[in-house]
Amino acid sequence: MSTRTYKSKNLTYTLAIIFFSLVAACSKTVSETDPYEKYNRKVFYFNTKVDKFIIRPVAKVYDTVIPDQVEGRITNVFDNLDEITTIGNDILQLELMQAISDSWRFFVNSTFGVLGIFDVADEMGLDKNTQRFSGTLAKWGYSDSPYLVLPFLGSSTVYDTISYPVDGWYLSPWKQIEPRSKAEDLFALKAINYRSAMLPYDKNIDKAFDSYIFVRNAFLQRRSQITNQDTD
Repeated sequence: MSTRTYKSKNLTYTLAIIFFSLVAACSKTVSETDPYEKYNRKVFYFNTKVDKFIIRPVAKVYDTVIPDQVEGRITNVFDNLDEITTIGNDILQLELMQAISDSWRFFVNSTFGVLGIFDVADEMGLDKNTQRFSGTLAKWGYSDSPYLVLPFLGSSTVYDTISYPVDGWYLSPWKQIEPRSKAEDLFALKAINYRSAMLPYDKNIDKAFDSYIFVRNAFLQRRSQITNQDTD
């Protein structure tokens, strides 16, 4: 065997080892972040069908009928309500100065901003801070959590799923809204308004080779950014 042939085979073996090592590493990473992929894919495609035939058409009609400026004001109102949840998580994270800042922001927008329709606090330099119970768990060392797709709700993680009842009930103003039918109507409006805002991204998902992986990776990347900000 010539030296050149030996070196060529040796290089091939080396490259093969590197390639399969990378594949193994990636597989391990995916299995750790998405150990329930088989289940998640089934729920994802169920959600996709529900969205395609029910939610997306409603969101398109809503987007056509409601002017963009009005949609923005509606978003501001719901964002203002969510400030209460943020304040609760600030306290749980012992971020007391942030809790004071967020409380002041909520007061300003609820009064001078007419229930949050206008983001007056932002014009005053009070930056918006979003906190959820999953961020509180991350603050105290529970940041890693497997990816999980929930029926109708979509992308989440195990910790995020645990956070929903805490954020949505115990630290939320929604339970104070009476009658309950009004709260349900407002929640439906919030969901449709949010889905309408996501319509421009649909074409990217539809064009993806594997829409499940595309959505999962986008969600986990975004969640990682938020978690890192929360724990800084």
